[in-house]
Amino acid sequence: LGSREAHGFQDALSRCERIGDWIYPWEIYEYFILNQPAALSDHFTHRRWAEVVTAIERLGDATEDEVNLLKAIGLLNIIGVHGNFKASKELVMLSLPTKRCVEKALKGLIQKSVVQYRKFSSEYRVWQGSDFDLEEHVREEISKLGAFNLAEQLNTRHALLPIVARRYTIDSGTLRYFVPVFADASSYEKLEVKSRDARIIIYLAESSDDEVLFAEKVVSHFSELDIVVLCRNGDQLREILAESLALEEIQRGAQSLHTDPVAQREFSDRYAAASTKEDGQVSYLIEEPGLGQWFYGAKPLEITNKRALQEVLSSVLKKVYRLSPKIFNELINRDKPSSQANAAKNKLVVAMLNNGNEEDLGFDKFPPEKAIYRAMLRKANIHVEGGNGNWYFKGPASNKKADDPCNFYGVWSRIDRLLNTTEKSQKSLVELNRELLAPPYGVKEGVLPILYVAVIIANQDELAIYENRVFKPRFTEEMIEHFVKRPDEFTFQRFRIAGLNSSIFKEYSKALFKDGKTRDLLGIAKPIANFVCSLPEYTLKTSRGLSKRSQAVRDVFRHSKSPVTLLVEEVPKALGYDLKGKDQGDLAVAGLSQDLTETLRELKYCFSELKDEMRKLCAQALHFDKEISLEELRKSVYGRYIGLEDYTIDRDGQRAFILRLIQKEGCDEAWFDGLLTFLGRKSIDKWSDNDRDAAEYRLTEFSRKLNDLEKLRVHYQEVGNKVDSEFEVYLIRSVKKGASDYDEVVAVDSKRHAIIKSAKREITERLEELGGQELGLAALAEVVDEFLAKYRESNKQH
Repeated sequence: LGSREAHGFQDALSRCERIGDWIYPWEIYEYFILNQPAALSDHFTHRRWAEVVTAIERLGDATEDEVNLLKAIGLLNIIGVHGNFKASKELVMLSLPTKRCVEKALKGLIQKSVVQYRKFSSEYRVWQGSDFDLEEHVREEISKLGAFNLAEQLNTRHALLPIVARRYTIDSGTLRYFVPVFADASSYEKLEVKSRDARIIIYLAESSDDEVLFAEKVVSHFSELDIVVLCRNGDQLREILAESLALEEIQRGAQSLHTDPVAQREFSDRYAAASTKEDGQVSYLIEEPGLGQWFYGAKPLEITNKRALQEVLSSVLKKVYRLSPKIFNELINRDKPSSQANAAKNKLVVAMLNNGNEEDLGFDKFPPEKAIYRAMLRKANIHVEGGNGNWYFKGPASNKKADDPCNFYGVWSRIDRLLNTTEKSQKSLVELNRELLAPPYGVKEGVLPILYVAVIIANQDELAIYENRVFKPRFTEEMIEHFVKRPDEFTFQRFRIAGLNSSIFKEYSKALFKDGKTRDLLGIAKPIANFVCSLPEYTLKTSRGLSKRSQAVRDVFRHSKSPVTLLVEEVPKALGYDLKGKDQGDLAVAGLSQDLTETLRELKYCFSELKDEMRKLCAQALHFDKEISLEELRKSVYGRYIGLEDYTIDRDGQRAFILRLIQKEGCDEAWFDGLLTFLGRKSIDKWSDNDRDAAEYRLTEFSRKLNDLEKLRVHYQEVGNKVDSEFEVYLIRSVKKGASDYDEVVAVDSKRHAIIKSAKREITERLEELGGQELGLAALAEVVDEFLAKYRESNKQH
């Protein structure tokens, strides 16, 4: 009566204009609907309200009097049960200003089947109500639930938002947060003892036994990264959650609920109220931290409000991540960088490899990769300027306050310790991923590849790199891009020199360098590996062009998996040095440098010697002095064979060979390489021994055919000077095992053709009469051979 709320008594009085105005029942109905949700707690009263609200919604297009009368009847139906104040005809007639208005509205409501008159009770009633007993169904479903696991249900239903430690995040540049997780007596052991993320373990106690268990075991069960809080309202949460679970089960299983509008509204209102209560109770655990009892490391914490909670969260993280680097770049300092950040990361690592001696790695202006570089490598003094003005990569200093403002020393030292364990066997840096992502380092996944590349470049003089277990003498741009994507396919090995190895490396240094300094393993392995990798394919394949010793040295370089095994064991063995069980130092490897020098020289000049031998063979085959220079050979070949291509068709490549011989374009080396490529059917640097043999054979064949063509050309020119008519020139040859070869050139003009025409016909017919082409060929062969022998003998006598 004293309320100032809408449709309250005071509000209704203010709208009365004169004495005699009424406050009608529909206004009291509106007051309770708008301002008194507490009515929901009474199941039976709520059922009546649901009936009236559903009826009003079903009313559809109706007059204001019809709506107001319906609300009045509904209100009387609700209170009539308790106050014997039913919706009789007399009361209903007083519910609107005039009797006529009531009669008209009442007629409309009855026609729409929204209101009916019950004679047995002499009252108007709103619709027929609902037969669905929601309360009974709720009690039944709660009994079926039994002793469900409270914590597991809450973890499934309520993924609470992480609580960011704001001060620590600002101070360190790294986003850190705590993930709230529910636990109870029956489920705390199912949680990971040590999780990757920091957690707030909310322990729900439902009895004194649960509290005892918490004090004895749970409080000290989890890792240093977790905070545990004791909440004593577990039983209350269980009741609230049980009602929500029961209502959800009713919604899934009760078919009659879906066909009853009144029951649906009653269910909807009750489920909304239960869900609101459940959410509020759960969020209350974090929003009011002072109601719980907080512990860290089994020690109680004084947390009375959210500000105090924030201070505790930041102090815990500062202690736990004591070796975490400070990187103030949100683009890369995260576990899952964006595509833009990944693109910048890729550009950065390539610049680290190619432009390590330049300030800012050669970046102009201020792209994202430069911002990442300055936040990580420049600020942490990992990329610094040397005395000569060149920039280089190095490890951070141990005094982090003075020289390492980003606190990279701890992470760098851990990577360095792993590399120190690789002298006997290579290892992958990804073995450290799990450790570096966890406390006390807490490095973000986006940062790790850049950090690894910096360590590799800073230690490149003593690190051997293996890609898929194969040694690589240098870190290339393609490899570094592959490393960022698949670091697990790369392994590393660090080497140091001592004992007999020192003597071996002296010998290697003596053979490779002339400054008297002894290089380390990688200083020797890399130039030799680069030398072998750059050898032509012929040198890597041939067994004819190299000595057995050179072949052995070449092959161990091609197939070795480890540079230390290669240099300390395999190369000396290939050179003929057996060092097993020897400890005589310099005496054991005396002469190794000289033998290695000779071997490397042989490998180096093997290909050039092949080309020189092929030059000599070509000169001899083309009837020149084999010591003729390449320049003179080309000039002589051109002068001798120019025009000869007109005397042959392109059969078996003869014409193509001649055209290559007389080619005028390009330098002498390119001309000769093209000639050899034609003979071997592939580039000479890719030849094998079989390709070399094939090229020599083809050269011999082409040379013989060139001689024949030259004879034809000479005879053709001689005959052409004497005969005016057309003629043909033939080369006749007979080759027989154990006898001399006979060949003659003869010209046949029209006059000779007419003379021999009848003889030719007789010979052909006689050969055909022998009974087969093979016999004809046999007779022809012997005739030609004997005829040519006699012809040559007569010419000699003449």
